[in-house]
Amino acid sequence: MSIGYWTTDFLVVQRTFAARDMPSAQITPIFAAFFKMIVPFLVIIPGLIAAVLFPKLGHPGGPSYNLALPLLIQRYYPPGLLGLGLTALLASFMSGMAGNVTAFTDIWTYDIYQAYIKKDASDQHCVTVGRWVVLIGILISIGTAYIAADSPSVMDYS
Repeated sequence: MSIGYWTTDFLVVQRTFAARDMPSAQITPIFAAFFKMIVPFLVIIPGLIAAVLFPKLGHPGGPSYNLALPLLIQRYYPPGLLGLGLTALLASFMSGMAGNVTAFTDIWTYDIYQAYIKKDASDQHCVTVGRWVVLIGILISIGTAYIAADSPSVMDYS
């Protein structure tokens, strides 16, 4: 099952394809796994702290689980650093999204479209197709976000 997970992570796949040699490509998922193992601690521990500090978190009429980190930033950051904390939060989101959009575009355009649909496509044509795919993907993401907004939390969305 684990190989199925790694082959669906566009960033890991893109970095593996961009490796300079086979040993570097083979070790890419190991490095990615190391950093992905840290993420639960960065998510779960602040979430547990927020659940203790804000007892109505996730309850009807209370703040959503999605607001756990912003509530902690608001409570513990001094006024001068509040903007910096929110900027860092948004920058990390934008960085992750930019990486996923880039990886999705590359994999769709060069590994699927050019390999199977239009094999003789020029670079300019591939760039145009990539731009349209990004636009369509972002519109689908926005639509999905509106559907998910009706869920009490991201974890409850199905």
